[in-house]
Amino acid sequence: MTLTRIAMRDVVARAFGIGADPRPPRLGLEVEVIPFDPATGRQVPIRRSLSALESLGWSPHACIKSGMTELHRPDGARLTFEPGGQIEYSTMPHPTGSALLADVDGAFVQIGRALDAAGLGVRRLGLDPQTPIGEVPLQLDAPRYRRMDAHFAAIGAAGRPMMRQTAAVQLSLDPGPAPLERWRLLGALAPVVAAVFANSPLERGAATGERSIRRRIWAELDPARTGLRALGADPVAEYLDFALAAPAFLLGEDPSHAEPFAAWVPRDTTLDDWQAHLSTLFPDVRPRGYFEFRVADSCDGDAVAALVALVAGIAWHPPSSTVALSQLPLPSAGLMARAGRDGLADPELAAAACLAADLALSGCVALGPSLFEDDDIDRADRFFASYTRAGRSPADDLLTPVAA
Repeated sequence: MTLTRIAMRDVVARAFGIGADPRPPRLGLEVEVIPFDPATGRQVPIRRSLSALESLGWSPHACIKSGMTELHRPDGARLTFEPGGQIEYSTMPHPTGSALLADVDGAFVQIGRALDAAGLGVRRLGLDPQTPIGEVPLQLDAPRYRRMDAHFAAIGAAGRPMMRQTAAVQLSLDPGPAPLERWRLLGALAPVVAAVFANSPLERGAATGERSIRRRIWAELDPARTGLRALGADPVAEYLDFALAAPAFLLGEDPSHAEPFAAWVPRDTTLDDWQAHLSTLFPDVRPRGYFEFRVADSCDGDAVAALVALVAGIAWHPPSSTVALSQLPLPSAGLMARAGRDGLADPELAAAACLAADLALSGCVALGPSLFEDDDIDRADRFFASYTRAGRSPADDLLTPVAA
């Protein structure tokens, strides 16, 4: 039976949370870090990181997507690996931001100790700042990643650093009682968050001219499957069209000449094929039954608390959401490019970031312990005071000694 547009749209609608039973608010984080050898400054292969992390005593499992060993904590949290050896820590969903932060902080204390005992460190940056890309092979030898690598290589040069050297902090949150309104809110927040948490200005030890070179890499990677998407009047239909137009590199014999998924619809493709294809789309905000907010560079310290506060403090607090939707700049590819290039040196983004910080803290205070305990509000506020209200991104800390 031919896969129909109605069936495909139903899958997309469910990804937006439309028609789902009401659920309590939940938050999750995926924190990517780049392991390296302090003696050389270079990234290290998965085998070295995995050997060190096995001392945690978490249960080893074979990753469904890659076949690589991943480590599971009893509560369901996971340590996995990206194609260049980046480590990703994925939490389970949490009912409050404070519970989420306590999870991440505690996990990285353990992860840091395990790596340190093996003579390794981690960088929490959006891109490895030192290792030449030619020294980082593709380390996940599974069909999905081989096909992805071949497809991106046929388009341009951004695929190799994206897969092998970038790292992000991705916040996942529930679609809420009005999913399409929350979707539009997250789109409006995306350029602001990209600027506030820009943290990858260096490549091979030199300034790139970008506060977040990771942002530019993702923009150039494959314009048919990345960027801000579905921001118009009917996001579900727009996302469906976006997905149909994206090259389906998991199908066919040659992923370097991938056809749009739409070309495969009459060829006995299945809903499983459609679901797998949707997993290869990488927009800045991705619908997955929850919303995956993918724009922040990897960062540490109070920055993670500030990220959770900035997004959830506005999204979970209806008055803050209303003001943000009416007063933040309209999101666009151009605004995202400025966010990555200039960070908060851009006057419009700097003003929007200060507004967003104020709205977020108001939301956090109003929501109280249902989102954040006082100490975690203070952590977010410290970050906003040191960086956001001072017109600085974390990238500026790395650029100062380079400029000097």
